[in-house]
Amino acid sequence: MRPGPNNKHALPSHAPTRENADYGRLLPKDGPWMAPRWAVMPHVGAVRSEPFDCAVRGCGRDGYLQSFCYAHWHQWRRAGKPTNTAAWARQHAKQPVERLRANRVTNLVVDFDGLPDLVAREIRYVVGEKVSAGQWTPNRHLLEIFTSLAETARSSGVASLLDRDPDEWVRNMLPLIKGRQIRRDADGYMKTFFALLHRAVVADPWAEPTWLWVGMFDGLVHEGAWANRGQNIHWTPIAQEWLREPIKRYARTCLTSGARAWGTVLTWSNAAAHLAAYLSEEGVDDPSLLDRNLMLDYLASVNETHPSKHRLAGVNTIAALLATLQEEGLATYGSPVFLRYAENAVRKTQLPKPYPADVIERIDRNVLTDPELERSAKMMLQLTRWGGLRIGELVNCPTDALRHNGSKGYWIHYYMSKTRNWRSFPVPDDLARALREHQRWVRETYGQQANYLFPSPTRSKAERGLVVPWSPAGFRGHIRAAFLKHKITESAITGEQVTGGEIHRYRHTVGTTLLNNGWTQREVQEFLGHESGQMTANYAEILDDTLIRKVREFQEARANGQDPDAVHPGVERMRARFAYELPDGGCTLPASQSCETRDNPCTGCAFFESGGAAIRPVHDDRRKRLKLHIDQTDDPREKALNQRALDEVDRILGRGN
Repeated sequence: MRPGPNNKHALPSHAPTRENADYGRLLPKDGPWMAPRWAVMPHVGAVRSEPFDCAVRGCGRDGYLQSFCYAHWHQWRRAGKPTNTAAWARQHAKQPVERLRANRVTNLVVDFDGLPDLVAREIRYVVGEKVSAGQWTPNRHLLEIFTSLAETARSSGVASLLDRDPDEWVRNMLPLIKGRQIRRDADGYMKTFFALLHRAVVADPWAEPTWLWVGMFDGLVHEGAWANRGQNIHWTPIAQEWLREPIKRYARTCLTSGARAWGTVLTWSNAAAHLAAYLSEEGVDDPSLLDRNLMLDYLASVNETHPSKHRLAGVNTIAALLATLQEEGLATYGSPVFLRYAENAVRKTQLPKPYPADVIERIDRNVLTDPELERSAKMMLQLTRWGGLRIGELVNCPTDALRHNGSKGYWIHYYMSKTRNWRSFPVPDDLARALREHQRWVRETYGQQANYLFPSPTRSKAERGLVVPWSPAGFRGHIRAAFLKHKITESAITGEQVTGGEIHRYRHTVGTTLLNNGWTQREVQEFLGHESGQMTANYAEILDDTLIRKVREFQEARANGQDPDAVHPGVERMRARFAYELPDGGCTLPASQSCETRDNPCTGCAFFESGGAAIRPVHDDRRKRLKLHIDQTDDPREKALNQRALDEVDRILGRGN
């Protein structure tokens, strides 16, 4: 691995000293680097799996991948990766005569004898973490770098590598490295090395001015706080200590308990930073001056200078957070309430919406049949096209997500990080066969220990058994390119622009399609894995024309004395969603729950006019539906609720006569 510039491996803003470092956190993982002398590995496969012998008879070499040694694995790959590896090994494999370069290099050894105990522990910890994660390969390249580092540390007389600056270590060890390419890479390796080491030994990560996820918080907070884990949280821009420290204490409580996710705390810090900048401009340095009037001035300033939806939403976020801090007893500010409801109404756009029918048809006809579409990306698109997976859960789908459930066929089973729950749903036979073949290909290509079903072709390394999933941004970009290639940029039905990167629209499309084909809201909720019916209603709205058609079918069937299910399956289930019949639809709130706005107060007013003959058909239609509902429901509360409405309609009709 050749490390490049990466902000996730940047050193903290201030490196820990020996006094505030906690070396008890350095627990090296078991591996060959724990021996007194660490030599070049015979093969990388031994690091990530149990050792095995090559499947070719008479070879006698250590296994590498797919049951073969390093040389025979390359022969098998050049032969087109035959499915029947045993037959190929018997008939076509040739005994390699060349000397394996990596297997025979034994002159490089990291000798831990004579090194200070703390230095040896630091090297073993970082090497164990990186190699076990598949990010470093223990080859000659890596061994030469750490041999030079060990020799430099031995001659320097330091007790810990943290006693000196990383740049100084690089300058002193470069003359000991022979390879020109290795000298160029040493700086990148050392930056990664010291970044991980610094983060690991910080005595109190919660007190740091920057909360770094990788190597510091990834194993510290609740497992549900993984969202936006690639972004670090910076507290330095919040200059006021009386504002910054209460938020940090509350954030710590929320993260450790799992009440809030990492991404939520990130929005808190960003919103607080904007407020802190405004307070500095206005010269506010007393927490008692932070009150409702000041918050209204701040809102007016944002509306004037940065009236974006994101910044306005941040004002609501910090206002609610300040009120919460006071309720929790963590801070005392100038007023208990900073913004009242709807004072800063930020319009939320319910996007993405379901894909129009013509776009879906072109996706199925052109994109999914494109032979140039990368195979993992194609399978992801097919799977979310059927099951509506969220993009973060889709790209991180485990290899064993496809499971056979006996007579019920194949199912997809995976963990939903958003709701912290497991989801299972069946897949049709054709998709199951394609997923099963893809699952077999992943294991044959990357090894039986491959833990992701959709490996990224650029980030994964088959020869090292390293499987890295697609990033959400990478998958979106790949699908955008496919849409652009097939000129899918606009819907002929709605006229809206599409790019292909709106992966969540497949989830909306699945939910809407199911609801429009007779599924109840409860059934769609279970299929999509929603926590509540309200979430299902938001994600998978029923199209107006379908709702009108089903209601009319139900009314016509009942009026003609027919069974609605015989006319259209699911019509009765659609009607059952209504607890109370309204003039222009129905109310789905259960009759057991009170509502101040469900009844129309105007009908009892002395100034109310029924509308005469023009509106009479509306009243007649509602009267029929109320009577049918009263006759059909078994819930006495629904009967009473609709009976009151029926009496009111009868009174109106009587007045109209």
